[in-house]
Amino acid sequence: MSIKENILRLKENLPEKVTLVAVSKTKPNELILEAYEAGQRDFGENRVQEVVPKYNELPKDIRWHVIGHLQTNKVKYIAPFVHLIHSVDSENLLAEINKQAAKCNRVIPVLLQIFIAQEETKFGFSFEEAEKIMSEDFEKKYPFVKVEVVRSTVYPLLTRILNEARVPIVTDPHTGPLHARVKELLAEKVLVCLGQDDISDAYYPFGRNNMLEVAFLASHLLWMMTRQDIDKLYDMITIDAAAAINVAGFGLAEGAAANLVVLDQPDVVEALRFHRAPAHVISHGKLVDQAKMRAIASAGPHV
Repeated sequence: MSIKENILRLKENLPEKVTLVAVSKTKPNELILEAYEAGQRDFGENRVQEVVPKYNELPKDIRWHVIGHLQTNKVKYIAPFVHLIHSVDSENLLAEINKQAAKCNRVIPVLLQIFIAQEETKFGFSFEEAEKIMSEDFEKKYPFVKVEVVRSTVYPLLTRILNEARVPIVTDPHTGPLHARVKELLAEKVLVCLGQDDISDAYYPFGRNNMLEVAFLASHLLWMMTRQDIDKLYDMITIDAAAAINVAGFGLAEGAAANLVVLDQPDVVEALRFHRAPAHVISHGKLVDQAKMRAIASAGPHV
């Protein structure tokens, strides 16, 4: 499929008010021009040293987005033309953008980067820091910066954007308490599912290919213990997970694909309580020989 065909297909499926940003980092001008000729105008770059020459050489009606971590000493090079900075992760960076935008006599739109990963290699504001910044005379302090926020708090804005863009969230409870704010996301009708490569390998020796275990762990970490909660957890490893990865035609219905597992418990609560291996696994309409699969797995390399 050509670049033009891909762009037209994607735009047909985009919800209203959602802008497609083509990530053009590392791509040559020839490919960018091919997308441009197909009507694409928004392009994303994560390196200042790449976006500056592209701006100079390509059509001036392209809207350039900076999507990667931006160093304060690089802001001056993009301030005259950048359309939107996606990755503002500190007040120092905000101040520098405001300074360089003032020199260019323009207001630069930005997005605040929210730190949710709890990893030392990641950058960004906490939700509380972002809300504080937005509530403290922001326009007086940063008159040449416009934060693209339309609601008073950051987290509700995030959930609204996720809903409008139909973006699912996958959370892995095996990372311990560093999971997403699942209950709040569910309350806002965001599609959330549970994910974990629950296989036994050199990186995770305890995997048993059993998503029921993943849901069982999540019920404790998230304190989801009511019958309604448990039903939802079960959905999060079955129908919600299928929806999140765009599986077509899933579900128990005549004509649906025969890919399913059969459990030997009477209800969802008991299934999660014991999280036993499936009684039967059916793939593409055929019964899987689980004993043979276990034998193959046990004969594999172990570290």
